[in-house]
Amino acid sequence: MLKKWTKANGYNIIALFTDEEPVPEDLKDVMVGVFKNGEIKEYYYDWEIKLFENKKFNDEHENGIKHCHALNKIVAQKPN
Repeated sequence: MLKKWTKANGYNIIALFTDEEPVPEDLKDVMVGVFKNGEIKEYYYDWEIKLFENKKFNDEHENGIKHCHALNKIVAQKPN
């Protein structure tokens, strides 16, 4: 839907969790339907991809639970 409503030459900037790291036990109820690594890049195959990053980072929740997240970040520009 984002692609449809974006004007020509407009941008979509998205960051999302991927399946490169398992979903932490304490987040299984809220992290449903995690993307496959690189899946978002395939969705924008017909746009100019200005930036694509695949990252992992460590996180700690308020309750002291530590884990790693995997993330894809994309900046894509819609063609004319």
